[in-house]
Amino acid sequence: MTRSPRRQLAAALTACAGAFAYTVSKVDLARDGELGMPGFPAPPEAYGQVADVTAAQLGNAGLGLLMAVVSLLLVRPPAARWLRRSVVGVSWLGVAMVGAG
Repeated sequence: MTRSPRRQLAAALTACAGAFAYTVSKVDLARDGELGMPGFPAPPEAYGQVADVTAAQLGNAGLGLLMAVVSLLLVRPPAARWLRRSVVGVSWLGVAMVGAG
């Protein structure tokens, strides 16, 4: 069963939009020096476990940006087999990380 190009494009763009929204939210939290997600602040004891809140949130924003780029690469996978497999592998790794929480 193959996916239609239109559905594949819609799925990749939806994933990219979600990753970009995550990136923007992490940059906003870094700017305010907060942990957690918008609307879901981290408990106060979490701040004791993070040495630099801004750096941690900017690191998370960088990962979100990487997820956005990878999802765009899935729109039209690269021709090189090793690169195509790497993109798909990184994509599934991201799915597993998001699922783990």
